[in-house]
Amino acid sequence: MDTINMLIYELGDIAALAQARFQARHQHIDPVIGINRQMRKQGFAVDLLLIDCHVSKKRITLLIEDAKPDTVGYQFGYNDKSPTRGFAPMPVAQLTEQGFLDLMERGLI
Repeated sequence: MDTINMLIYELGDIAALAQARFQARHQHIDPVIGINRQMRKQGFAVDLLLIDCHVSKKRITLLIEDAKPDTVGYQFGYNDKSPTRGFAPMPVAQLTEQGFLDLMERGLI
């Protein structure tokens, strides 16, 4: 597996650290982090990182494209509804533990 393909797992690990901090602050919200590589199996050079809240039904979706290794797309939505907006760009460098925590507080509360 090359470096680009590994990015999804690195971001998943960072998101998990942020999730622990988020849950300590917001005990009534229990976000679940998931990695989806199904689009890659269908021939698209992308991976998805999903952060779902089963309480509020809110979802944060991050789109990681091989062709854009320094940028991810993100969108806020709901896990039971189709997205209504496109993905906003964000530099990968912003996806630190604090960056994920900020995303979770903006997108799940």
